[in-house]
Amino acid sequence: YKVPHVMQEPETLRTIRMPFFILVQHKAFEKFIMVVIVLNVGVISLGHWNSGENYEFPSQVLNLCFTIIFALEMFLKIIGLSLKQYLQSKWNQFDFLIVLLSFVDLQLPGEEEGILNEFLKVPINMSLFRVLRVARIAKLIKSSVGLKALMITMVKSLPAIANVGSLRGLLIFI
Repeated sequence: YKVPHVMQEPETLRTIRMPFFILVQHKAFEKFIMVVIVLNVGVISLGHWNSGENYEFPSQVLNLCFTIIFALEMFLKIIGLSLKQYLQSKWNQFDFLIVLLSFVDLQLPGEEEGILNEFLKVPINMSLFRVLRVARIAKLIKSSVGLKALMITMVKSLPAIANVGSLRGLLIFI
């Protein structure tokens, strides 16, 4: 049996990548990203219909800041882990998609705003992609034992909730 040739990374590339790897694997980096995710969800939740110019401009600036931070996180992880290893994780694939959609959101800011929207005639409000960032809050479940236990309990109780809901539906329609 022949062992296939395994290509090793050159030593110079490894020495360049090592500080980035140490940074992205550090607990403080992970906690910083979690805080940014919570702040991002908070800013997104403050939005409301007809919010006016006093909210829209700061919201756009914060959206740009969050997009830059998340893109920086993605690039640091790609440098530190390599693209192949980065894309092996489902969370990283999800983050990659969110960052790409955030760049689309920056290019096509609203229903009728922006030069590209006039050209492409996008029928939906592209800022809805920002709402996908809220799903990043699920990363908090991974890092917290209490939240993980709560989520497991909720998932296990879903069949019972469906049963109760169907019984209520029967009572309403009878």
